[in-house]
Amino acid sequence: MGLVFQDKNKVEQISDRVAIVVYLNKNYEKSFLYKFGNLIYASPKNDYAIMYISESKAKKIITMLTENKFVKSVEISKYNDLDFSSEHTSELMNNLKTTAENKLKNGEEF
Repeated sequence: MGLVFQDKNKVEQISDRVAIVVYLNKNYEKSFLYKFGNLIYASPKNDYAIMYISESKAKKIITMLTENKFVKSVEISKYNDLDFSSEHTSELMNNLKTTAENKLKNGEEF
């Protein structure tokens, strides 16, 4: 669900967005990306750009981008798939602790 802003006269809803990474053939071609979404970052050396686009229009925009000659490839960010919950973090820390203890018992480097 997106954020909702209320004004005296109108209610405006901001839609959910997804980040995409667009790999370009040339760095100067980043100016063509403004019409597809919000350009957040463009690497001056590595010829890629990070954009935010509407989640509901993501598939359509990605296919439009890949059809252009100035785009090498497009990837969707995996940020939404990451688990930042405290249960997951404590489980990872416990797993690291047990593997480190086992390696210490066996005399292995870690």
